[in-house]
Amino acid sequence: MATKVITQDGIKMKGNYGTRAYRTINGVTYMYPIDPTKRHKMTKSMEINSALLSMISLFVKTHYSAIKEAFDKGKMTSPRNAFMHKNKGHLRAALMNLAERSVAGGVIMDEEIETAVATYATANPRAIVIGNKAGRKPVYLTGAWPRYIDLELYGADDTTVRYQMPDGSYVAAGDTAANSPAAGDIAITAVASPSNGGTVTGGGSYASGASVTLRAEAANGFIFTGWSDGITTSSRSITVSGAATYTALFAAASNDDAIGE
Repeated sequence: MATKVITQDGIKMKGNYGTRAYRTINGVTYMYPIDPTKRHKMTKSMEINSALLSMISLFVKTHYSAIKEAFDKGKMTSPRNAFMHKNKGHLRAALMNLAERSVAGGVIMDEEIETAVATYATANPRAIVIGNKAGRKPVYLTGAWPRYIDLELYGADDTTVRYQMPDGSYVAAGDTAANSPAAGDIAITAVASPSNGGTVTGGGSYASGASVTLRAEAANGFIFTGWSDGITTSSRSITVSGAATYTALFAAASNDDAIGE
């Protein structure tokens, strides 16, 4: 027997959610419990779509501080949703191979997502839009995501607006000396994988030849297992020679790890 659920004004629910199904009839929503033995299992296509959504969401989260400054939010939406709507098809194409590998049981690293998107953008330089504001020329991704996005006004006497990448704070609008990137600045990005596994410090903008210390610290319930390039110490020093990303790897702590502490 169905349980009657009264909807809020203007809100109608329809579909299956977990162990319940919802159907709206004459403005009233009815909830039906679903027999667990009759619930549909996820097909491979559904699993791939789920993996794609997770990877696209992670990609957007990584670059959100740039997206929110370089995209108009539009009516009834956000810069994130505007970016997703504009690029969903191309991002799916860029990440399809990783999604299939994930469904087959493979582990996908954060940097693999960045590399896959960069590879796709290099082959399709007018596919993924990373800058889209009214009155300004669209900006396309043509390789790895840039540190700055330049949005040029249409027409004569263009003024360039620069927004810094989310490896630090972004530059406010205005083409002034204070807001322009310092000559010779090189971006060093330090990230954790998974993102909730711990914190990594030391990333930022540095001059060529600078010595930088990167440190990785595991969050509760995780242990540091090393860096993606094979370095095993949680603290490491690098000499800046070019833009680079350093990924600290973390794993869920086992009972033995907890006892050892």
